[in-house]
Amino acid sequence: MLRGLLVAAAALLALTGCATEDDATTLTTAEPLTDAALLTADEVPARDRLTAWRDADPASEAALACQSGPLDALGAETVARRRFVANIAQAPEGDPSASVDLALLQYADVAAAETARQTVADQIEVCSPTLDDIGEAKLVPDSREVLAGDGRVVWMQRDFLASDLCTDCDAVRFHRMGVGVVGSRLLLVSLAEVGGPLQPEGLDSTMEALTIAALGRAGA
Repeated sequence: MLRGLLVAAAALLALTGCATEDDATTLTTAEPLTDAALLTADEVPARDRLTAWRDADPASEAALACQSGPLDALGAETVARRRFVANIAQAPEGDPSASVDLALLQYADVAAAETARQTVADQIEVCSPTLDDIGEAKLVPDSREVLAGDGRVVWMQRDFLASDLCTDCDAVRFHRMGVGVVGSRLLLVSLAEVGGPLQPEGLDSTMEALTIAALGRAGA
């Protein structure tokens, strides 16, 4: 009688798709990738010198200024993107002075996501040539690592003369660009803000807060 019950229980597990503890490492429960896996404008860390962040259309086929190819060249199954912009609070009219770009790319497995991560990380490292031909970058040597949940992002600073704003001034667009993996997803995070010749205060802490928030949403 007992043997019959055990056989029946095993059959029920097989029919319902329930996994044993030994099977757990082979299963995935990732939800389909949508824009809901990215932050909204209200969730981007505020900056005192800026107006509120607002939604904007992507300005490039890449999410990071140092990428030498478009996002669709990275071989992802699905891509979600969002971009936000803001102006200097004391001069709210005119072209945006700051931007945040987020992209999340879904791959078939962790190995594929890691391969794409390395590709983009290498492009940030050298930052030449860029997809959008925005000039030569100043390569700030250090990098920062951010860990949150099950994800990890490493970001680097790369600065460009803001020649789109003026050609005879000292305006600089200070870029922070991060790339990391959350499960089988590649996360790209960019924060750019115009200053010059000195860098606006608080950009490192803003980038860290932005990256932590983006990692939390990407892995949810």
